[in-house]
Amino acid sequence: MAQDQYDYAIIGNCTSAALVSPECSIDWLCFPFFDSPSLFARILDEKKGGYFRIWGVDTVSVTQSYLFNTPIVKTTFETKDGVFEVRDFMPRFVTSRGDVYCPPEIHRDIHVVRGRPKIIIDLKPKPNYASSDADFVEHKDCIKITSQKGEYNSFYLYCNLNHKKVLSGEPIELTESTYFLLSYHEKIEPVNLDKVYLEYEKTKSYWMDWVFRTKLPSRYKEMLTRSAITLKLLMYQKTGAVIAAPTTSLPEIIGRDRNWDYRFCWVRDASMIIDLYTRIGHTRSGEQYIRFILNRMLLKKDNIAVLYGINGEKELVEKTLDHLEGYRSSKPVRIGNDAYRQQQNDLYGELI
Repeated sequence: MAQDQYDYAIIGNCTSAALVSPECSIDWLCFPFFDSPSLFARILDEKKGGYFRIWGVDTVSVTQSYLFNTPIVKTTFETKDGVFEVRDFMPRFVTSRGDVYCPPEIHRDIHVVRGRPKIIIDLKPKPNYASSDADFVEHKDCIKITSQKGEYNSFYLYCNLNHKKVLSGEPIELTESTYFLLSYHEKIEPVNLDKVYLEYEKTKSYWMDWVFRTKLPSRYKEMLTRSAITLKLLMYQKTGAVIAAPTTSLPEIIGRDRNWDYRFCWVRDASMIIDLYTRIGHTRSGEQYIRFILNRMLLKKDNIAVLYGINGEKELVEKTLDHLEGYRSSKPVRIGNDAYRQQQNDLYGELI
């Protein structure tokens, strides 16, 4: 897994985000929110961090790309027995009530293109920043995943494949399209292929419409569109906070110690992103961010902080996770950020 650069695709829905490797492995995911403890953190420790990989038996070639004008990642496997696609995304769309549906869940839809390919599921969840392994409980329609140590967390993996083969990593022959739906919450309504496909189409339509409403110059439009989508994924839907990055402890220099937790809202950086949002036509995002800032200063004594948590937290105590090796042995791994104690007067100008 060791790479010379961060060769990952990002998926998200403005509630959380995940990183998908070229090997179709989710190597980073915090659930249910951007600042929650990680469930998969392989980018910070290849052996201990945890991951969720889908792979083909007797794979001949693998290609990966984003679906046009969306943050949906498609990984295509050509195997000796057939061809299949994995479409990774987090659902986001507008409901009939007019609100945005963006639950803490990941969809990994598997579409059989031809033949009868075989897949292997490598599921290694490590809750609470890989502080321990996870427990699995098989139910009729899902696999419940729970933490063994630290704060209690439970996750639900829905699929229509044999649960025992999923957990054991045995080869599974695909005779039709299938799915994995990893949710922080247990589902009330049953999950099936029709529902999964509907949410895929709604999510794809949402992002294509969002891009259509984005005002970009014709020159370098494809690259600018991809950048705009990625920046949009950094906005937390509930409050309007804009985080600096969805990850923690990726080093500025490999092997050194400048490894910070960036899953927070820096007023300076976020203001620059919001300025861009408004210039490309998304003024509503700008208004939501301004409300977030104003709601932090309800009293005369409330000065603007350097950074805030995604829900407006002002104290973000920094800790180190010494049990993790860090990205390519770049220690320490940090959560929280003591920059909240600093005073940076330039942020006023950036905000204005």
